[in-house]
Amino acid sequence: MPIFKVPVVQSFGIVSQSHQIELQNRLLQKVQEIEESSKKKDSSQRNPIEITEEFIQQFQNAKEGSEQIYYVDLAMKMLNRCKRRAGLSTLGVGEHVDLPLAWTELLLLALCRGRIQEEALDILALSLDHAPISPEQLLVLLCAAETVLYWVCSSTAEKPFLGTDEIKILKLGYFVFLRLLILHLAGHQDGFQNNRHSLLNYLQALAGCEASYQHFPNILFVVQFILMTGKIICGLDPVYTNQGGETKLQEQCLTGSGSVNTRPPEQKKYEVSQIQWHSVLAWCCVQKNTVQLHDVLHHLLSQQDELHQENWISSLLGLMVLGEAAKTNLPCLHAFLDLSLDVFEKSSDSSQHLHVPIRRGLSAWPWQLIYVYSTTLTEICLNGCNSEIQKTALVGKRPCTQKNDLNQSGLLWLLNWKSLPNSNVNEEKTWYIRYSAVYCLELLCQRLQGDATREGLRNAAWKSLQSHLSKEKDCRVLEATELAKAEISVPKTPFFNVNAKPPSSSDHSRPSQHVSWRVADMLSRLFFPPADPHLLVLIRPKKQMSPPRAPLPKQPAVKRKVTRLSLSQEILLAEATHEPLPTFNQKTECDLMKMINDQWKKELHITTEEEALKEKEELEEKQKNEEECMKSIMRRREEKLGKKTKPYELHFEAVTAENRGSDAHHVDCK
Repeated sequence: MPIFKVPVVQSFGIVSQSHQIELQNRLLQKVQEIEESSKKKDSSQRNPIEITEEFIQQFQNAKEGSEQIYYVDLAMKMLNRCKRRAGLSTLGVGEHVDLPLAWTELLLLALCRGRIQEEALDILALSLDHAPISPEQLLVLLCAAETVLYWVCSSTAEKPFLGTDEIKILKLGYFVFLRLLILHLAGHQDGFQNNRHSLLNYLQALAGCEASYQHFPNILFVVQFILMTGKIICGLDPVYTNQGGETKLQEQCLTGSGSVNTRPPEQKKYEVSQIQWHSVLAWCCVQKNTVQLHDVLHHLLSQQDELHQENWISSLLGLMVLGEAAKTNLPCLHAFLDLSLDVFEKSSDSSQHLHVPIRRGLSAWPWQLIYVYSTTLTEICLNGCNSEIQKTALVGKRPCTQKNDLNQSGLLWLLNWKSLPNSNVNEEKTWYIRYSAVYCLELLCQRLQGDATREGLRNAAWKSLQSHLSKEKDCRVLEATELAKAEISVPKTPFFNVNAKPPSSSDHSRPSQHVSWRVADMLSRLFFPPADPHLLVLIRPKKQMSPPRAPLPKQPAVKRKVTRLSLSQEILLAEATHEPLPTFNQKTECDLMKMINDQWKKELHITTEEEALKEKEELEEKQKNEEECMKSIMRRREEKLGKKTKPYELHFEAVTAENRGSDAHHVDCK
């Protein structure tokens, strides 16, 4: 059997094991150098100010010195780009504005420590305050909501003291959840069920942190607002859903009684409360300067009892919108103040002369609404369109009775607010009210500092505040001044805006820099949507046209006897006027022109009569079409809102639809 020899090839030659390991290490090092050079080449081609997770890690791991300065400067360039992309100088509007991308980048930059984190939170809060509300923002808002809840529950709530960063993050959460609530009411959350379900665990954790904010009512309000709106967004509030059994099962997620995984409840049409409805209607009347404002405010005050309900979210939106209207309209401010008053009547017992309450005001409100009431009054003091509105918001209306404060209202009134003898108001609610008043007055004094034009307003607020602090014995209320001073560095909150100039009383179209204006505008479009395109022409308000006059009865033509002058008389007349005698041609031309004028007048009279008759027929036909279309509008409104509409509301909707549809094409109603 033949023997085949297989040659053995030694790729490394005849070397020792130590030399072989050394050669492998050199080859591995060479490969690593090639990979590093390729990475550097890729990074050189990448945008140097692109915000990525890799940049965040490099920023966090940067050593003190030149490396840290380099990354801080690079992060500041990113912040400047985010400012422009968020449209801070243009109220979030413009071709260069991309709000979802800007907010995403700011959330990433907020992960950096120190000055960059504070700047990013400030810019994000400012942008969320004045930017328009759009369904395109829904995804980034849901992500921002999860991020805010994670920050609060994981780090800030564990601190033994309240920090400035914690205040900023919670105020940021207020803006985010307020926008999510408005978009939810508008029905723009379809397709985001997974994102909403992921909020449940964070809301459960936040509910456990609620007790740590009991000594700070302003921060506690934000926490409870997030919890309430979070339940609505996730479909846990029975007022906003129509599946009671499934709602009770889902509410276990917030109480910790069990974990469930249910499908999202079907949503029904949002039931508008009367306070919210009339507040939005009053705001629209102010914007359009309509005459129905008095009737709307009268009906608004008649629905005062709705402010006593435990579900205060709808009433909160109503107070916010009405306060926005009160900045430019004094009757709206009076109505806003009257909502908080207790209405009394004298008792039949003449010996005691007691005042019996027939309608409860501020004493029956939830304390969250009282906080919103005080902060809204402070915002009116800062941004009212004239001095009279600002003064009225501070000191209230003049009393109608002597030697009593039953008709007093205003921000200063809240300092010495006392509950009625039989109102059963607990002490916790009482010191919450005083805390809110002290906190708002301190903020008002700080914001007005240095404003020479409103020095008198600031002095009145400061003197009243110092007088109250000298008599206040509750240390929890006294801490409100320190918290307000620390919060001055916090960016503009939903109720305070130091840099915004008061709007002019003659300029109602200029948008405000507050989220309350955006909320009012969004709710007005939700409650009063534009009519169908083919109805725009019919509901357009017309000028009051007087009916065409009836044609005058034809008078029988009276044939006048034409007397012509004789030749001798014409000669005498010409000699008297020193004028030359008319020639034959001139006389003939004059007679011809008279005949032409007479014929033209006859034809004009006939044409005028025909046009008047035609116009009368067209007007009758148009009125008939308008009545039919208005009946169809009534049927659609009753089907959509489930309520009958008052006459002045119908007329106002016609005015609103015309102003919104003035640029639409003319389409005849069929």
